Amino acid sequence: MLLFFTGIRNNHGNIIKRSLIKIEIFLSYQLACSQN
Repeated sequence: MLLFFTGIRNNHGNIIKRSLIKIEIFLSYQLACSQN
């Protein structure tokens, strides 16, 4: 049961990390566009 919950938490963490990376890429892209 504990292993099951840990798996969910780890999976959730990976999803959060991935969306944070997408947000960072999006923001840096917008910053680069606004500087031109």
